This record gives sequence, structure tokens and C-alpha cells, in this order.
Amino acid sequence: MFQISGAAFLTLLDNTQEYLSVRDMKTEFDSQGGGEFTDFLEFVVTNTTENYRKYVENLSQDQEEWMTYREARITSSIAHRVQSFNKDRYTEQSTPSVVTEILGESSFRGNAATQYGKIHEPVARAMYIANPGHAHADPKSVKVTTCGICLDSNNPLISASPDGLVKCKCCGPGLVEIKCLYHHQDENVLDVPRLDPKVPFVTHKGKIYVKQNSRWYHQIIAQLGVTQREYCDLVVYSKRGIAVTRCFPNPRMYKYLCQKGMILHEYFVFPEL
Repeated sequence: MFQISGAAFLTLLDNTQEYLSVRDMKTEFDSQGGGEFTDFLEFVVTNTTENYRKYVENLSQDQEEWMTYREARITSSIAHRVQSFNKDRYTEQSTPSVVTEILGESSFRGNAATQYGKIHEPVARAMYIANPGHAHADPKSVKVTTCGICLDSNNPLISASPDGLVKCKCCGPGLVEIKCLYHHQDENVLDVPRLDPKVPFVTHKGKIYVKQNSRWYHQIIAQLGVTQREYCDLVVYSKRGIAVTRCFPNPRMYKYLCQKGMILHEYFVFPEL
């Protein structure tokens, strides 16, 4: 079907360093004859080289390029919405609102809460790095680096942008995800669930635990699935300090999220590209 072999196109990409976004891949795919969604997915997999992965992973999340390469992928930030997605609720004339977000066409450009998180996330990360002993037996060995877009090794249409990649001698490779409490910014994190039972975490004996039916948990499970790392430390921040809980992979849930994500992409995202 394709006029240029995947290997030849792959070489072209790596030689020129002009890595195509998903939108541009769709344009190239169509120019070579197009096909069904499964054909396009194979095309994307073939042309997502190791150098491509490294390039997008090294992007800064405040770069315009980060948004360009993020568009048209199922991201961990919408995992909760993907998990509850039901194709049968929609007709050919209706489109799930999440599709607009996936395509980068949403009118939402942030609010006071997202701005607060943007300002205080580096503070929370620094606090975690300075005192990671709550989660690590060898705190001095802990290293945290930021990253851009991580792609699933089997399906590059699934992606994640965790707040940090963690490396240490005691626990191995992990992630850190940071949540800054805008509406409870002046409260002690441990007191928040008592004041507001709707928050995505609970406390027990001086520790926090993320609710497993929450958007935070689904996001973290997607991040762990994409990156294949061993754990994620969830850091919840207020101006009174941080609290940390550790989450571990849930392969069954991640597989389900991927399946639902591909249904969403095939029927609602792919046709719009």
C-alpha cells in the first residue's frame, strides 16, 4: 500500500532530525495511500524510532513543540475520562468533548488553579528532592530529572508527561507526580480530606493514600504503564508542606485504559486528523 517503505522513511526521519507530529504522520500516511486505523497505527509504530522517542522525551513542557507532539495522542492526563468513555453514547453527529482536548483544539488555556500549580510545582519538587526519606531508604542517592513526552513502547499513540523521572539505588527507576492544592493551599495536607472529603486522597495514621477510583490514580497508572517504571511517588503540596504516597503499576487497569483509548482514537480522533 505504501510507496515508501517504513525502513526508508524511518531512515529519512533520523537523518534529517525532522520528527513528524502525529498530525504530520497522518498527512504522510494519506499521501502514501492511506488506509484503516490499524494501518495508521502500524505506520506510527514503524516510524517512531528510538531517536524520535529520545527527542520528544527531552522536550521541555513549556515549549510549543511539546504541545505539538502531544496532540492527537491519548495522554495520561485524560486517563480518567478515557476509562469512563463509552462509544455507544455517541452518534456520527456527536463527538466526545475530550476529543477537542486530544486534538489540541480546546479553548481552555488555564485558570487560577493551573497557574498556581505551575508556580509551585518546582517548589514541591525541590522539597521532595531535599527530603525524600519518607519514601527512600537511601535519600542521598535520589536523583530527579524533568522530562517532556514519554511514549508507550508498543503504542506511541499512548503518552505521558510525568513531573519527574526518579532514579535511586534503593528503589530503582520511578516517577514523581506533583499535585498542588489550590483550594486548600493554606491547610496542612493531612487535614484536607477531613475538611473536604471530595479530594482524591484520604489520610490514615498520618499518611496519605490516593483513592483508586480517582483521576489522580488513573493518571498515575497510565504514567507507570507508559514508562514501565517501578513506582510513582505522588507528592501533594500546600504552603504548609508536602505529603507523599507511593503507587505501583496496575497492568490490568493500564491494559484496559489502552484498549479504551484506541477505541476513542479510532472512532473519534483518527477521522478528524
